[in-house]
Amino acid sequence: MNIMAKKRKNLMGNNKRYEIEDSEVRTSSTPVGAWMAEVIYNSYEKGEDAPILEEIGGYGKTYVKGESELLTRLMGLEPRYTYENTFEFNDDAFKSENMNINEPDDKLYKHNSYDSMQTYSPEESPIIEIEPNVFEVNPNTDAGRILQDRIDYSYSRALHTNSYEKTLPDEYWKEGRDEMLFGEEPLLGKIFFEDDGSFRDLWNLDLDNYEVLLSKENIKRTLGSSIFTENRPVIRGKARDRRVFNQDEKIINSMSRGK
Repeated sequence: MNIMAKKRKNLMGNNKRYEIEDSEVRTSSTPVGAWMAEVIYNSYEKGEDAPILEEIGGYGKTYVKGESELLTRLMGLEPRYTYENTFEFNDDAFKSENMNINEPDDKLYKHNSYDSMQTYSPEESPIIEIEPNVFEVNPNTDAGRILQDRIDYSYSRALHTNSYEKTLPDEYWKEGRDEMLFGEEPLLGKIFFEDDGSFRDLWNLDLDNYEVLLSKENIKRTLGSSIFTENRPVIRGKARDRRVFNQDEKIINSMSRGK
């Protein structure tokens, strides 16, 4: 008797991919815009400084799984599934004594870099689309589990180092916050977390609301990215506090809670 493995659900309770229609994805309305998007993406895939991307600055390419999917969606192109780097934390990274390190020691993670672009299938993607232009972590792929680990690390470290930053109103957070937990992750860049670990991250090349327009580089980003931005994908999810405390820290934390 064949028994099919039950699909896991992610921390948002989802595991089903939304089958998006062509009409729900914006593409360039002009041949010149479509040609420019292809030129930019082909340069990206070759590891070259793409036209406009090079000029606007502020875009740190990481070439991890998922980046090509989000970039092609942003520009209204057919999805690509390419990567050149993998980045995976091990269990020791979550030990409290390693959380204060500014740059994680290479003993705490595994990083592979290939000489050329590799490909993966849509079924191996770290993300799933659950409604038009809204993505979540895919809990049923190795890449998705690795992505969730990286997000968990970012959140855990933000809690441990008390990393907060002021945010401004946007289309998702209707009111600005005096402070929100924040961390960084290779695919999503800077992530702002609710205290419970939930987040909603706009994957964009133009300015986020916490960034100041009045600088030469940021003005270039705002003007340049508007030329080829067709869709604004959002990644949402939830992170877990996975810090591992030693016995002395457990005692101290227990005493603090008892006060």
